[in-house]
Amino acid sequence: MSSIVDILVVDDEDDWRSRMKELVEGEFTVHEASSREEALSRIEKQFYYCALIDIRLMPSEGNDESGIEILRALARLDEGTKGLILTGHGDNSRLPKAALIDGKAVDYILKKDLDSLERNKLAQDQIREVIITGRKDYLKRYGSGIGQLTAGFTDRKSQSVWETDVIVSIGKGGGYEALTQFLDVLLEAVPPLIPYEPGEPIKIDRTSATVEGRYWSKGLGESVLIKFGRMSDIETMMQSLAPEMVIRRFNHKPYGGFVIKAGLRFEDLPQRT
Repeated sequence: MSSIVDILVVDDEDDWRSRMKELVEGEFTVHEASSREEALSRIEKQFYYCALIDIRLMPSEGNDESGIEILRALARLDEGTKGLILTGHGDNSRLPKAALIDGKAVDYILKKDLDSLERNKLAQDQIREVIITGRKDYLKRYGSGIGQLTAGFTDRKSQSVWETDVIVSIGKGGGYEALTQFLDVLLEAVPPLIPYEPGEPIKIDRTSATVEGRYWSKGLGESVLIKFGRMSDIETMMQSLAPEMVIRRFNHKPYGGFVIKAGLRFEDLPQRT
C-alpha cells in the first residue's frame, strides 16, 4: 500500500472525530469534516481511500440521514473511495437500507464497541481491508496511466488515435507497453485527475518530442502540470525548474517525465457535469 493513504472522518461531534483519528493515526493521513457541506466540498477536491461517515449529522430534521448524501456523492464520483458507516445502532438491520445499497457503503463500525481494545483492532483491520478493495476497484475503473491522462476523451476511437500519436511523437524505442509502465510510476499518488481542458487534455509538441497537460490532482489536492517525453529532452527541461516546484520526476529509458505545481485554482476547472 502507498505510504500516502488519505482517509476522511465525517462526524459532527468533536469527540468522535478525535477518537476515530486516534484509532488510525500513524498508519493513515486523517482528514476531518464536521458537516455534510464540509465533507462534500472535500471529496470534490481530494481523493480519499476510505471515508468513515456518521450517518446522522447535525443539523438534521426528523429522520434526515445526511450521511447518506455523502455516500451517494462518493458513488457518483466513482473513484474507488469506500464508505464505512459510523453508527450507534447495534446491527445493520436497523441502518437505513439506502445507506448500504444506494449509498454504496460497504460496512459499518459500531461506535459503542470502540471502547474495547480488541474491537479497535478489528476496526483497524476493517478499514485496511476496504482500502485495499477500493484500490483494486479504482485500478479496474481507470486502468493505466494513459487511461488517466486521456480522461477528457469521451470515445475510445479518439483515445486510441491519441495513444498512437504520442508513441510516434516521442519515439518508438520503448513502445506502448514501456510507455504505459513508465506513466504508471510517474503518476503514482497523483490521480484521480480532472483536466483543465477536457476536450484536449494533453498537448503534443513534436518539435521537442514532449507531451504535457494541466490537471487538478485529487490525489495531491492541488493543480499540476505533467510533462513527459524522451529522457534527454526532459533532463534538459528539468535544469530550468526550481526544486520546490517539482512534485515528482521519473526517468526510465527511453522516457523521462515530471510532475510540477501548476498554480491553478480548483475553481478554474471547466464546469463539471
